[in-house]
Amino acid sequence: MFYARAAAMIPSEFHLSGWMVHSSEKLDRYRKTYQVFVSQDMDAVLKQKHDLVVLCVPDTLNKEFLLRLAAKDERILTETSFLKQPKEDLMEIFEKTKGRTIEVAEQYPWHSYHQQVHALCRHLGPIRECTVGSCH
Repeated sequence: MFYARAAAMIPSEFHLSGWMVHSSEKLDRYRKTYQVFVSQDMDAVLKQKHDLVVLCVPDTLNKEFLLRLAAKDERILTETSFLKQPKEDLMEIFEKTKGRTIEVAEQYPWHSYHQQVHALCRHLGPIRECTVGSCH
């Protein structure tokens, strides 16, 4: 919903061209609320003019959709990190997505980068203030 709100708030910068949903209950509600093409068919949504695909799915579906979208040569921004996948799955994702644009917008404090920064802080001595930022 964050991306839909961003598109609504800053239409000069963002445009939501289509939305794939799994549940039929959301189809009409999202169409009415966001005045956008909504479908349960990924190919139908991808036919809408777009620059990239924002992937917002549970961890359990992330790999499947990453691979399907990468096979279609889509630029992908995934909200869900695929780093929690088993090593074999990570290797498969790596091999099958070489040369593709996949960006991860992980917003959680347990993101691997933030965990490493936190682990290092213990070795620095007393800290009065710390600001952590990262880019993907």
